[in-house]
Amino acid sequence: MRIVITNQKGGVGKTTTAVNLAAALAETGARVGLIDLDPKCWASRWLGVEGAPRLLELLSDPDGGSLEECIVPTGVDGLEMVPATVELARLEATLTEPGDEQALSELLEAEEIQERWDWVLIDTPPAVGMSLYLGMVAAERALIALEPVAMSFDGLADVVRTLGKVRKRTNPHIRIGGIVLCCANMQTRIAQDVKGHVAEQFGDRLLETVIRRDVRAEEAPSHGQDLLTYSPRSRAALDYRALAAELRQRREEGTL
Repeated sequence: MRIVITNQKGGVGKTTTAVNLAAALAETGARVGLIDLDPKCWASRWLGVEGAPRLLELLSDPDGGSLEECIVPTGVDGLEMVPATVELARLEATLTEPGDEQALSELLEAEEIQERWDWVLIDTPPAVGMSLYLGMVAAERALIALEPVAMSFDGLADVVRTLGKVRKRTNPHIRIGGIVLCCANMQTRIAQDVKGHVAEQFGDRLLETVIRRDVRAEEAPSHGQDLLTYSPRSRAALDYRALAAELRQRREEGTL
């Protein structure tokens, strides 16, 4: 299952969710690949992983090699990563031919990659551009990270609109696998209002799991560890385990 984790609004817990959901899935025994497409390399830096120098080259020419050349271990059992490099900022100038947005999809469809991982999570930047398109075209589902605060619907509306365009033009299989409330303080009125509006508009696409705001999640990157390793009994670590369990169940039931 390939999942792009996205929101076109920054600071909503997107990379936090990518890293810690990947770790939570790996903790269950799944084989997980985490792909960082953000030129700012936040997920890669979080886990202390050096960028893959050939990634931009392979995206430019998917027939020129295998994505295996870019895969590195993370220190988390069961979790491997394709780390980003700052060179990904050149994607817009490098991928200019029709169909170039399918480059990552082509790399992931290689037999050795499909057999390697049970889950592929793709972290994308908040800005609209080639990195985001590569992730959406390669994915089967989109997981939208949403912080339930004022104006959060702006980013949600933007990403839903972009997904609609990608589905119509390039990847008819992608759809919203879930919307997860992140960095949430559900005791506030605005958080409850946002949750209600999302449930009304998107129904069961709103996941039951809520990722609570937790200072431990903010501390973990500075220690180069995922949250489950850094503070395994923290609130957010428990929430990410619950999120992994919910996604696994939905996948088994065919409702993801």
